Amino acid sequence: QVSCFFSSTLKSTFAADLLIQQLLEGAGYESIGIDHFSKKEDDLFLSLQNKTLRRNFMGYTPAPNDDNIGVGISSISEMTHGISQNSVQFSEYKKMIQARKLPIARGWIYTNDDHVRKTVISQLMCYFEADLHDILSWNKYPLDYFDKELSHLKNLETLGIISVKDRKICFYSNLRMLIRYVSMVFDAYTTTEGKPYSKIS
Repeated sequence: QVSCFFSSTLKSTFAADLLIQQLLEGAGYESIGIDHFSKKEDDLFLSLQNKTLRRNFMGYTPAPNDDNIGVGISSISEMTHGISQNSVQFSEYKKMIQARKLPIARGWIYTNDDHVRKTVISQLMCYFEADLHDILSWNKYPLDYFDKELSHLKNLETLGIISVKDRKICFYSNLRMLIRYVSMVFDAYTTTEGKPYSKIS
């Protein structure tokens, strides 16, 4: 039903993704998020069951926090309050190291809005659902804070890919990669124009 809205390349990607999922699950592995698999005794699966699974820029993890320190050229560091990237130029990186300075080229301190959106996206990417009512209440934001974003999900809701009830989003498609399109709606740094989800109609 949904595949007709995508290019042939993307359709092939979806088909390959489904095949890999079937093969690995047939071999006793459990699906974790959109692209990870593990055995039931693995920490990754247990964290999924315990609702402690997390996703950062490196992928899915059972680690209790997002603290990652990048070492080397162009590496990325992420802490609770922000993210940074080391210089991508070797000469500049070497110069800063020799000067005993952190070789950081750019960074961003998370705003309160970033933290709330990060929580929504993390919930969607990890558990394929997000209760905006609970997230907004916990962070003391007005309950209509994401109503504009929810309006952008109407097409996906009409297609049966997701449901939205009492501001709780639930994802149903076996094409797990489509959760990216749902998550992108809440990314404040991606413009609405030209988003893939806006083309699914």
